Amino acid sequence: MDSGARLKAERNRLGMSQEAFGGACGVAKNAQVNYEAGKRRPDSDYLAAAARLGADVLYIVTGVSSPAGAIEQQLLERFRAATPELQRASLAVLGVAAVAQPAAPSFVGAAGDNHGQIVQGGTLQQDHVSFNVGPKKRGSRRA
Repeated sequence: MDSGARLKAERNRLGMSQEAFGGACGVAKNAQVNYEAGKRRPDSDYLAAAARLGADVLYIVTGVSSPAGAIEQQLLERFRAATPELQRASLAVLGVAAVAQPAAPSFVGAAGDNHGQIVQGGTLQQDHVSFNVGPKKRGSRRA
């Protein structure tokens, strides 16, 4: 990948159009198109403006990504040390789509050999069900 393709990748990562990115860096859209096509090379003023926009200029010029700054490194360390719940909450706050974590199945244990029904898996909800256990009492009425 050449520097023009890397410049385009950085512009796309920042979510900017060629016209908007070029304008913010002090050039017209056609100059931006030429930079990305590899027909021209940007000057240092352009690259400094791109860096202020958040572009990784080291990556654009050399193809090697800049190392994470101190704040990014601290964020990564704390994210890795966080509980899964806090990680999901952090991703939600940042607007990052997290992979859905399947709920741990809950199991019903039963001893013995005579099982009428055993349900394993997620949540089971049954409404308006009553269970009578034990011998029928004399003189009792059903409600």
